[in-house]
Amino acid sequence: MLRLAKEIDDGLDIRGHYHWSLMDNFEWAAGYCPRFGLYRVNFGNPLRPRTEGLGGHVYQEIIQANTVAPSLVSRYSTFPSAGLTCRSGL
Repeated sequence: MLRLAKEIDDGLDIRGHYHWSLMDNFEWAAGYCPRFGLYRVNFGNPLRPRTEGLGGHVYQEIIQANTVAPSLVSRYSTFPSAGLTCRSGL
């Protein structure tokens, strides 16, 4: 993000930025786990409803501050889902 801000300050015409991944998705090596998107997808519901996850909250803080603050890094140095085992049917 800091590099992107510098490029904009230097006059580069940046019209968009995409975060990978917007929603939980299928990963060939691990199925629908781990969950790492900005939004959680309820794969157990045929309508696949989405709700904002922790990643969405963190990303919102980054956007509002226009930086990755040291306090943010210390609060989320290890993402809570790291190391969790997936349950079937998620």
